[in-house]
Amino acid sequence: MTTTPDSGQLSGEYRISTNFVFDVLTSARSSVLVKSICRIADSMNAVVVAEGVESEGISRWCVDNGIQHQQGYYFSKPIPFNEPLKIM
Repeated sequence: MTTTPDSGQLSGEYRISTNFVFDVLTSARSSVLVKSICRIADSMNAVVVAEGVESEGISRWCVDNGIQHQQGYYFSKPIPFNEPLKIM
């Protein structure tokens, strides 16, 4: 986490591991842990990125719980760095 000089507000980014995100629909423990990380990040004005989003259900869960940034196979397989991005 970093502090911005003029505001004193904490900011930064929390990346939530695939190990926790993968199980949010089936594991109460993972769900509670991810929700807690989101609350902490929110209190610090930080961004949360969910890694390993592999289904629509997990993506919806993330949105419903305030996670706006997601990555994983649900959106795209890994793309080699030197391969041009052809999304459009």
